[in-house]
Amino acid sequence: MRLFEKYAKNQNEFLKANGEPFGINFKLPESKDKGKLALKVLSDAKMGQVKGAFFREDLKELSGNGEIDLVWGEVINPQTHKGYGLAHIIDKHPDFDINLIPEIVERGNLVNQNNMRYRLEFENYVIGLSSEFKGEKQNFIITAFERNKDLDTLSPKPKITDKSDNILPNLDTQIIPQSQTLQSLESAIKEAQTKEPYKPKIKPILESLAQQWKDKELITLNWREKVKGKWVKRTTNFKAEESLRKTYEKYLQYQEQGNDISQEISLLQKAINAINAEHNQAKLSKETIEAEIKKLQEQKESFIAKENGLDIFIELPHQRLKLYSNKYGTDSKYLQNRLQRGYYKEDILEEIKQVRESIQKDFNLSPIAEFGINYAEYYRDGKRAINKILAEAKDYEIRKAARNLTQEEIEQGGYKGQVAGAFFREDLKELSGNGEIDLV
Repeated sequence: MRLFEKYAKNQNEFLKANGEPFGINFKLPESKDKGKLALKVLSDAKMGQVKGAFFREDLKELSGNGEIDLVWGEVINPQTHKGYGLAHIIDKHPDFDINLIPEIVERGNLVNQNNMRYRLEFENYVIGLSSEFKGEKQNFIITAFERNKDLDTLSPKPKITDKSDNILPNLDTQIIPQSQTLQSLESAIKEAQTKEPYKPKIKPILESLAQQWKDKELITLNWREKVKGKWVKRTTNFKAEESLRKTYEKYLQYQEQGNDISQEISLLQKAINAINAEHNQAKLSKETIEAEIKKLQEQKESFIAKENGLDIFIELPHQRLKLYSNKYGTDSKYLQNRLQRGYYKEDILEEIKQVRESIQKDFNLSPIAEFGINYAEYYRDGKRAINKILAEAKDYEIRKAARNLTQEEIEQGGYKGQVAGAFFREDLKELSGNGEIDLV
C-alpha cells in the first residue's frame, strides 16, 4: 500500500509539473453518487482531482459539457486561509460538513459573477465555481465555499499588526447608509431579539405530584447518601426537579429489590415526562426565535449586498472595502476617520492596497499603472465607479489647495485614478475578449 501511495504521489507531482495543474485524475464510474464518491476519494488521498464529479444542465451552454471538476487543490497561506479547492474549503471551514456539497451543487441557484466566476447559492451556503485557473480555460472547478450568514464571520480578517487588526470596519449600521427597508429590518431584528422564550412551568407539576402522593397515601422512602464525605439522611422529596429525579432513581432501586410500588413509579414517571415536555417546549421556543432572527439577519445582509453592489464579491475583505468606499467617498476621508480611532496610517494604507490587489487577482484585472490608483472594489459597477473617481478628483484639488498632497501625488502632476473593468458589454466580448470597459 505504501508503495502504491508513493507511486501515486510521484505521479501527481509529475503531472502538476507537466501541464496538469491539479495532478492525478481519479477516474470514477459514472453514477448519481459520483460526486459523493469523489469527495471521499480526494479526502482520503489529499491530492489530485476527479474530472466531471458533478453535472448541471444549466452549465452546458457555458462550458460545453455542464461538468464540474472537484480538485483537492492546496492551502497557499494557512494563516489567512488562502487557497483553492477542497483543501482550501476544509482549512477555512473546519466545521463545515463537506458531504453537503453534492446537494448544494444539485439544488443551488446559479449566479453569474463575471462570466468566469459563478456562484451556487443554496439556503445559507455559497459555493464558488471558476471556469479558468491561472489564466487557462478549464472545466468548471469548485474553488471556494462560504456561509451566507453573518458577513463578519465569512472569512478571516486581514491581519497586519495587533494594533491595526480589523482596520476595515465590520458590516454594521455605522457604515451602511440607512434606508426605510434597512431600518425596518433592523427594527424587526431588535424586536425578535427581545422576545422571551417559553419558560418551563415546573413548580405546578411538582405541587400536583406532592398533592396526589398525599391524597393516595403512597409509600415514602428514607435513605442515606454521602455528601462531601458525610452521611446525610434523605427522604421522598418533590420540592425541586433535581430532588424529584433523585427520588425516582431510589424508587426504581427499591422496585428492583422486589417491592411492589408500581403506583408510585407510575406517578413519578408521569411527572418527569411532563417536566421533560416543558423543557422541550422551552427549547423549541428558543430555537424558533433564533431561527427568526437568523432569517431576518440573512434578509438584511442580502439587502445590504444588493444596495451596495457587493453581490460580485465572495471574500469579506472585498465587501468591507466597497462598503467603506461607499460610506466615506474618498480614501483620505476614510483614512482620517481611522486615524482618529487610533490606527496607524501605514497599516491602513497597506491593508487597502492589499485588498485591492486581491480583487485584481481574483478577477484577472490588469490596470495600467500610468492611469493611477485602481479602485478595484468598483469592478463591474460603473455608476459607483464614476462617483468614486469624481469624488477622489475633487478631494485631490481640495488637498492641493491646502498643500496637503503626498510627495507621490505632487510628482504625478495631477490627479490620476481608474477602475479597470468598470463596465461590461456582451457585444464587446468578441472584440476585446472580456467585454469590459475601463474608466479613467
